[in-house]
Amino acid sequence: MPISTSSPSSFSSNTTTKEIAFKTVPSASKPEIKHFLQTFYGLDVQKVRTLNIKSKKKAYKKVYATLNKPLPFHSDIYPSTAIKEEEEYQQNKKKVLTLHS
Repeated sequence: MPISTSSPSSFSSNTTTKEIAFKTVPSASKPEIKHFLQTFYGLDVQKVRTLNIKSKKKAYKKVYATLNKPLPFHSDIYPSTAIKEEEEYQQNKKKVLTLHS
């Protein structure tokens, strides 16, 4: 079952959450999603809510899973500084290649 995570809109540096959100294939059912999260990730899932998204490019299902126990995570799970550093590195790399050409 393909899953892609959704980044949280705002959170403190160290926090816990009782709800996770992600995208999956439209054919995934709520019981399948709950079983998948419990089996592969060991999460104690209380409730699963889904929303079918129809798009011009590709349809997907947005999943909101409520957990019985809060899930701790660190804000570095989505490091915005790493993205900026990578962009700067790529720009510098292009400049060096241009100078040597």
